[in-house]
Amino acid sequence: MTPEVEIALLRKLLLQTTKAYDTQIAQVAVSEQALRANEQQLSLVLDNINACVYIKDKDGHYTYANQALCELWKVSLDDIIGKTDDYFLDEKTTQSVRINDRYVQATERVFQTEEKIQVHNEPIPRTYLSSKIPLQNEDGDVFAILGVSTDISDRARTENELNLAAMVFQNSGEAILVADADNKILTVNQAFEHISGYSSEEIVGENTSIMRSHLHETDFFTDMWNALNDKGEWRGELWNRHKDGSHYAVLATITTIFDKQGKPEKRVALYSDITEKKNNDQLIWRQANYCSLTGLPNRNLFSELLNKQIENSPRSDQGFALLFLDLDRFKEVNDSLGHHMGDKLLQIVAERLSAAIRTSDSIGRFGGDEFVILLSGTTNQTDISRIATNIIDSISQPITLGDNEFFTSISIGITLYPDNAVTVSDLLKNADQAMYAAKQNGRNCFSFFSNSMQNDFNYRIQLANELRTAYQREQFYFVYQPIINLKTGKAVKAEALIRWNHPVRGLVPPNDFISTAEDIGLINELGNWGFETVARQVKLWREMYDTELQVSINKSPLQFRQEDLCGLAWVELLKELDLPGDAVVIEITESTLLNLHSSVSKMLFDYRDNGIQVAIDDFGTGYSSLSYLQQFDIDYLKIDRAFIKNLSPENTDMALVEAIIVMAHKLGLKVIAEGVETKEQADILRKANCDLAQGYYFARPLTTDDFETFMFG
Repeated sequence: MTPEVEIALLRKLLLQTTKAYDTQIAQVAVSEQALRANEQQLSLVLDNINACVYIKDKDGHYTYANQALCELWKVSLDDIIGKTDDYFLDEKTTQSVRINDRYVQATERVFQTEEKIQVHNEPIPRTYLSSKIPLQNEDGDVFAILGVSTDISDRARTENELNLAAMVFQNSGEAILVADADNKILTVNQAFEHISGYSSEEIVGENTSIMRSHLHETDFFTDMWNALNDKGEWRGELWNRHKDGSHYAVLATITTIFDKQGKPEKRVALYSDITEKKNNDQLIWRQANYCSLTGLPNRNLFSELLNKQIENSPRSDQGFALLFLDLDRFKEVNDSLGHHMGDKLLQIVAERLSAAIRTSDSIGRFGGDEFVILLSGTTNQTDISRIATNIIDSISQPITLGDNEFFTSISIGITLYPDNAVTVSDLLKNADQAMYAAKQNGRNCFSFFSNSMQNDFNYRIQLANELRTAYQREQFYFVYQPIINLKTGKAVKAEALIRWNHPVRGLVPPNDFISTAEDIGLINELGNWGFETVARQVKLWREMYDTELQVSINKSPLQFRQEDLCGLAWVELLKELDLPGDAVVIEITESTLLNLHSSVSKMLFDYRDNGIQVAIDDFGTGYSSLSYLQQFDIDYLKIDRAFIKNLSPENTDMALVEAIIVMAHKLGLKVIAEGVETKEQADILRKANCDLAQGYYFARPLTTDDFETFMFG
């Protein structure tokens, strides 16, 4: 073959080869264009899905990231490629992600997990559901990891919130109940089970009426359901019935959940158990309104009841009576027998008072020994007097206190509405004044209020104020009444009697101011001053006239309360004056001896041990225990003037006087008769072997100078 032919063949082959190459090149170009189109489509798809898609080589460097990951980290793709996780994530998150990546490489298996991704510039981590796929080469070696991470933060947050809500629901301290529109219980929590006693299994499916306590009126539930249906909510206190039948109180908030049509769909009730609080409130209220000792309404509650009675009276056109009651000499009882016995006495009196009135009436205790009674619907004085008399008779019956039988009495003041007053304060004031009048009338009786009592009340108030001034200005002095030996006719003793020389009123009788001094607490100072004054006078007479004159002085029962001031202090004063104990006689009342207290006993024993003699004044008017007369070595019995006033050989007073004298002598006591005003009385007493006597027949109470003339000439 010639060179030309070879060249021609080569050219032809080259041309064919060139054409084939061009065709192949064209085909490759088409394939590359298609590949680029596919890559663009894939990139478009990956950039528009919500999940983060990325590829990391086995060393953790990013080789691909879609738009979602760029937006998450707020950087461009160029800023991601070639970087590792620690460039974008905190150290803790990076370590967690790297552990997961290594697991995929090691196991060559797809791995799915939840990852908390804390981005550097975000405060709260996000939760991602990540699928990690190992990418392998032809040899099966993992050279990269394809990751697809979907943001499930909202779902996780919702699940957490649901879990939290369920946990709160079950562990809430408040009871929670959910019911449907027909009040069928759908679910309850543990607190509800604890409060109600029902388990969830027992009560779910039941109607809420299973808990109704029937302690509320029908109107209560009517108002509740109106509020739930109209306003969608009701709040208030509710009494429910426990599974065991007992009742418990709750502070409830009930809410209605409406559907789209505005109809009730569910009810949600939240309960707080306030039973203990309600019980405590009730206890506090009762303590504030009732006497803890007697169980009767106290001043506060009774005043409210009285005020309501006043408000209702015009509508009912009925008046009423108010009784103010005060035990006679209760302070002596309380001090002599002890507070525990005083409390027992008050309880018995409260029971008797309650039994003596009608069911329509009200009774209260104002404190101490003061009681009040409201007699509703009557102003008839005859009916009121009958009730008051029944009360007095009931209280005067014997009362057993410990091992002793005790007698007491009560004084009652009565006022009428609307005749005497129309306000609570005026009614109470009037009844109190009437009660004081009953005390002045001898106790153990009742007295109706009169307008003149207001003047008496004002007088007592003024007298009390002036009494304090009188003590400070030394307006008191003593007179002395001789006591005569009936056998010899000679004056051998004297009784010291206090007097008040008022600068305006003149001579104020002791009966007017002694009780007032006791009421205002001045009796102790006055008594101590009196004893010292008399003791010094006796000392002076004994020195001046070389006599063994003995003078008696009265001691109020209230003075026995101040044992340190007028007990041994009196003994010490006699020693200081160098006077023997028998220079004075202490006169006490029967009630002091009868209502015996340890302090009284001690004082009487101290007197006996120091030679001071004791006389029982006004004997026969009370209920003396004869055993006490011997126990405390009583020296004298003074027969009350009430038995001497009408004394004659024929009347019963004579028999009583003779009996007292015989009894006293049998017990080794001497007898002094008070109030002797005639020779006949003196002769009768002398024949009855009475030892001593005093009275106007022999001598009136004398001033110091007149007494010295009478006694010593």
